[in-house]
Amino acid sequence: MAGETTGLTVGTRVSPDGNATTFWLVTTKPENYPDITAMTPTHAAFTFSTADEAGALLEVVRSFSQGGEGYNLTDIDCHLSPDDSDQPVFIAEVALDEQHGAEAFHAIAKQLAGKYALNILGIYADKTDPSLHTTVTRPANAEATPIPKISWHGRDPSEGSQVIYVQSNGQTGSLEGMLTVFDELEINLTTMTRPIAPDNNGKRGFGFVVSPGIPVDTAIAELKKQGYEAAAYTYRDQELVPNITAKS
Repeated sequence: MAGETTGLTVGTRVSPDGNATTFWLVTTKPENYPDITAMTPTHAAFTFSTADEAGALLEVVRSFSQGGEGYNLTDIDCHLSPDDSDQPVFIAEVALDEQHGAEAFHAIAKQLAGKYALNILGIYADKTDPSLHTTVTRPANAEATPIPKISWHGRDPSEGSQVIYVQSNGQTGSLEGMLTVFDELEINLTTMTRPIAPDNNGKRGFGFVVSPGIPVDTAIAELKKQGYEAAAYTYRDQELVPNITAKS
């Protein structure tokens, strides 16, 4: 919808059954928006890429999160690079406030730019005129997509991969805490996604993909010990099969 509205060329359409979201209406005509230059920015969005090695994603997240004392990551997801390579690209958003403002955000982004190809998409306020937004409401009969039907943004995990689902506690630093567990256990994550919770409660956690044959039981136990809801699955025949041993 955003692409058609702004005259962009629309490529592949991906729309799972029952999927619904809220869109910010994109425009190539700034005069369609009220003047937000005098408003206090509330969010910053950026993209970055990581090397295929344990701890790479943690380093970026930790730089912003700072053990829960820094910026709150309000969204993060992993997609394939637009150049059709196998290199995943992360799209993230952080909240700005009086304590964690745009100036410090730019400083961190500049520090990470070279190593992680970090690109700032924009710093913006979320107080624009609601009449310019288009909300797509969820149909009454729609059901949340269960975890076995995760969309992998164009690249499925390898057959037999382990997928660790972790429900965020919603606190600043929670993603950093999860990634720290994997780093300490030297578990390399091949990709990440944001699925609906397995019990279809509408909450979104994190799906971390680990290569086939890598033990994950210790990671599950440690995540639970730290207060996260966590479960392990194996990717087989395009579905996620629960790991019974990891639930003990």
